[in-house]
Amino acid sequence: MPTDKNNNEAHTEMSRMTRIRNAAFRHKKKIIGSLVISAGIAVDNVHTNYMQAHYFHYEANKSSTTLVTGPKALETKLTVAPSGPYNIRNGYTRAQEFADALTGSGQWRLTARASHIAPKAFGIELYPLYEEKPQTGFSIIDPSSDDISISRFPTQIYQNASEIPEVVTRSLMRVENRQLGQDNPQTKNLVIEPGPLLWNTTKKIGEKAGLPVGKVSGASTLITQKTKARHTEGGRTDSVRQKLIQMLSASMEIYADDLDTRNNIPSIVQDYNNSMPFASFGQFGEVIGFADAMAIWFGNDFDDVTRLLSKPEDELSDAEFDQYAEYYREALALVMALPRPNDYLVIDRSSVDERINKFLNLFAEEGIISERLRDATLQATLHFNDEELDTRILPENPSFKAKTTLETQLMREHFHMSNKYEFSRIDGEAVSTLNSAVTADVSEYLNKLSDPEFLEAQGLTGVHIKRADPELAQDYIYGFTLYERTDSGNVLRVKADTYNGEFDINEHSRVELGSVAKYRTLITYLELIERLHQTYNDKTAAQIDAARSEHQDNLTAWMLTYLSNPETDKTKLGTLMAAMERKYSADHREAFRTDGGYQRYANYEFTDYKKEFSVSQALYQSSNLPWIRIMRDIRDHITAVDLGISETLYNDISHPDRDGYLQDFIAYESPIFLGRYNRTFFRKGAKAPEDILSDELIRKGNIDAKSIAVIHRALYPERGFDDYKKLINKHKQTSEIANKTDAELKEIYIEELGIERTPKEKGHATGITPLKIWIAEQAVKNPGTRPKIIPENVLAADYNWLTYYDADSEKSVSRALDRQNRRIQQVVEMRAFEIIHKSWERQGFPFNKMVSSLASVLGSSADRPKATAELLGIMQNNGQKLQTRAFNKIHLAKDTPYEQIFEAVASQPEQVVSPEIAQIAFEAAQGVVEHGTAMNAKDSVSLSDKRKLTIAGKTGTHDGEARRRNPVTGKLETVKDDRFGVFTFAIGDYHFGTITIAVLDQKAEDHKFTSSFNVQLFKKLAPMLRPVLDSAYGISPEETKCVREAAEYAMSLGLNYDHEYTIQVGDNLHSIAREFREKSGDETITVSNIQEANNDNYPGLSTPTLVAEKEIIIPIQYSCKI
Repeated sequence: MPTDKNNNEAHTEMSRMTRIRNAAFRHKKKIIGSLVISAGIAVDNVHTNYMQAHYFHYEANKSSTTLVTGPKALETKLTVAPSGPYNIRNGYTRAQEFADALTGSGQWRLTARASHIAPKAFGIELYPLYEEKPQTGFSIIDPSSDDISISRFPTQIYQNASEIPEVVTRSLMRVENRQLGQDNPQTKNLVIEPGPLLWNTTKKIGEKAGLPVGKVSGASTLITQKTKARHTEGGRTDSVRQKLIQMLSASMEIYADDLDTRNNIPSIVQDYNNSMPFASFGQFGEVIGFADAMAIWFGNDFDDVTRLLSKPEDELSDAEFDQYAEYYREALALVMALPRPNDYLVIDRSSVDERINKFLNLFAEEGIISERLRDATLQATLHFNDEELDTRILPENPSFKAKTTLETQLMREHFHMSNKYEFSRIDGEAVSTLNSAVTADVSEYLNKLSDPEFLEAQGLTGVHIKRADPELAQDYIYGFTLYERTDSGNVLRVKADTYNGEFDINEHSRVELGSVAKYRTLITYLELIERLHQTYNDKTAAQIDAARSEHQDNLTAWMLTYLSNPETDKTKLGTLMAAMERKYSADHREAFRTDGGYQRYANYEFTDYKKEFSVSQALYQSSNLPWIRIMRDIRDHITAVDLGISETLYNDISHPDRDGYLQDFIAYESPIFLGRYNRTFFRKGAKAPEDILSDELIRKGNIDAKSIAVIHRALYPERGFDDYKKLINKHKQTSEIANKTDAELKEIYIEELGIERTPKEKGHATGITPLKIWIAEQAVKNPGTRPKIIPENVLAADYNWLTYYDADSEKSVSRALDRQNRRIQQVVEMRAFEIIHKSWERQGFPFNKMVSSLASVLGSSADRPKATAELLGIMQNNGQKLQTRAFNKIHLAKDTPYEQIFEAVASQPEQVVSPEIAQIAFEAAQGVVEHGTAMNAKDSVSLSDKRKLTIAGKTGTHDGEARRRNPVTGKLETVKDDRFGVFTFAIGDYHFGTITIAVLDQKAEDHKFTSSFNVQLFKKLAPMLRPVLDSAYGISPEETKCVREAAEYAMSLGLNYDHEYTIQVGDNLHSIAREFREKSGDETITVSNIQEANNDNYPGLSTPTLVAEKEIIIPIQYSCKI
């Protein structure tokens, strides 16, 4: 008898089956519904087309796209693009991803987004309806809309339907869409060929009903194929529903603007030719459109193909006709390849030939082509291009480096993409801050410097590069960058770089620039002086006296003395200015405690050794020893004040803080030896561990049977005496081992077997560090795995020499104090430099740590030229740091349902140093130009109205060295490796930048130039920058034009020598004419000459009154350029 449980299970199973049947029925209804719609359209197509025309036209007008701007853009839902090849290639399917990447960085804000009402037909949502672009790609323009970088894909298209040769159009229609060439009714739906569609729809219905129908082939017209290729996933039709959506979307498109579809036939053919895929070709990638396909697959000049195939046959010469036939066969190859382009164009090219020959006879029979052309085309041969591409159809190579740099930055930093191929095909545009015209001028000039004659003609050889041979001009790499401070942040205005590759010598170079390091140190020095002033300025005389007895460092002592003097200026600015006049010796005879030992340093100029420099003078002249002493004062002050270190730490071996510092030293140093020993034992081709240790015994003079027994026991405890003897036999040349008998060796071996040695004991017995023995053991046990962590017992044994002392022995304590203090001082110095690094980091120092040595002030911590420019920009901006950007706006998918506009977010200023420090530091940098190493740049920059702009700057030279193995001797040698000159500058109130000159690798051996080369080159480039500078100061191009005309006029009067004439407001032209007569010696110059030369185009002169209405400066010595 059935139980309740069985009844329940049966009921559950019946319910499940019912749900499956219902779902299947609903699915079948959808399919049948789709097929019925298709059939209905086909039937209507056979008869009137009237219903379709009006229905689709009416529904199309409901679809719209509106660009929503302002805050509401954030609330606008982004249209999701169909996952077809066209939408993927143009980046439409990644619209949300791009929006998230841009806005998520905090650098961009969304200001506009398209809102799209999708078209619908019979309740089915269709593909977005809009005018699709035949050609897209990512472009970068400058603020004046001048092109910087343009990518266009396809690279060539038919701009008008009339450009397509008639023979190509007729052939294409006959193969793919016959009804387009027929006499169609006015409202004919050109999306569907009714016969094939009706037959295939009937077969589909039969197939779904389980009837025995044959293979169902496609019935796609040109416009349906285009829709499929653009919007259907993979460009394929995988379902009836997909086919229906294609047909309905195409029908919506064709009736959207005009009920008379005959007017659309030319554009259908044009769009089809421009949009169909023709497989992928080598480095070019995906080939789209007939124009690119002819150029890429057959190596043809597309314009030649179009011109010849458009020419009537009876006007062709015999040679032209043969070429015509060859072009026509190649065009037919593309038409025939459309169903399966990769098969026909790559895999099986013979098949396309067979298909062409089959259709040629048909074309001739139907009068599409002449029999003569048929015969000639049958004789023609396809010449596939399997070699290099015509450079005209490859993406443009940048004419100046800024293009590549901007593209890479935009792709990686803003779009978070790494594939240049994909990025270049995105439908978008970015507005850069770069002035492309000035950048092009600077780039052209720098590239011309590789010509020895041009370099010499510019006066850049000789003393400026220490008499380097001009014939080595091609060795130099030049980089120039100019930024401008605006209300919304620092923006890139000019960028040029002659290095052939992605490497940017201004942004990527890591160079040791002593002068810049001194400038960073100056700012740190002033910060400490400022802090001391804040601490003690309001203290009483008694409190200052008390502080003087507590603190011994030089900076505190100076501050207390300064504040005690009733005659000093005790304001913050006054104190900082006084600190700039503190004196430091340039004497080289002192050894300086730093970096775990004592170091000596030299000045660049030998004559500096006997001098004393103020801080200001030391900066101007970039003398080394004063700055070593300044850095020492900084380190010692931080040690005393920030770290609270006193002499007690070094004098009392039982001081509770000593052990912590020693452990920090061990933690710092031991990984260095771990890495070194890992390389020794684990590198490819390394000797056996026992041989490496034996070699060390020999080197130390400790090799004997006992020490070898200790090593053997440590490495191979499971091996026997015979193996030990093999190791012994390798070293029989030593007298101690040679005199041992086997019995004596065995006794030594057996004795060692009975000892379980600690790491410390192994080290003591062999004289080899316990750490090195332990790593040798690991190399035997786990030869493929390098150890990363040192066990505590090994570490303690390895540093026993440092930590151990006999408290009862005065000598032991004294020695321990000495060796420990050196390590403690090194750790203390490291901690002090961590604090110094925080100061440098606020200034924009580009690295996450610096070298803990006084030598950092000479550049050993390195820097990047770009970072040095930004540092000067901070000082120029009263100590406020602004973010630097290269783009103002990004516009994606313009005039599409996926359109989005992003604008750069204004940078918020960050006060990184006080305005007083910034003022003094910036004036010091101006002093370098006024009195120091950059004097040659003085007065080299002016505006078009002849206003001189002040220049601040820092020079720096990097003379790199590297250790390389001599190929002949095999010994490591020190060789010259890279030489850099850097001039970091600030111009006027708004602009700053850097100019870098480099010679890379061992070519540097042949060059002795210094940064004076950079300064001289800066002078040469300065006039080219004037359009950028003028704009920042509100000088319009019209005003500049006026000045230029004035200069040209003055020069036309013969005043072409170094003279500057100013026409003041109210000046009488008679007086001006008299002045010009005197200057030129030409007595014939009169007022009428001035009026004639003016020609009524000079707004600054009023000819009726003969009086100047505005002040105009005439720079006679040169002609201004816009």
